[in-house]
Amino acid sequence: MSTSGALPMRPARKDLIDMAVSLRVSVVKRTDRTSQFAREAQDRVAQVLGEGAVIAAAIARQLAPKRTGRLRASIAVEQEGKMRFSLVASAPYAAFVELGTEHQEPQPYLAPAVAAARREIERRLARLRD
Repeated sequence: MSTSGALPMRPARKDLIDMAVSLRVSVVKRTDRTSQFAREAQDRVAQVLGEGAVIAAAIARQLAPKRTGRLRASIAVEQEGKMRFSLVASAPYAAFVELGTEHQEPQPYLAPAVAAARREIERRLARLRD
């Protein structure tokens, strides 16, 4: 006999077992439909986020100062997961332009692009809800 403090188990009644089985079957059927709906909704949200990232990149390219065009050309979208996108500028001096330095004023192009794209993403997501 164990001294773990567990209560002794009563034998299950047959009617409770039957009820549990039938409930489980109906829940599984609903879960299949629900998971299909969730997958479709997730796909639509992922599409909106991807489109928003592309919009942010286009805006960032417009806002980036152009001297040689290297900074603008380095702006891209990287997909890091189904619903995770990053806006990157790979020019070695990209952060200095965005944030400024001791000798140069900031010329933000990424942050304003993300803010503008965010508004568009929110608008599109609201349409999905409707």
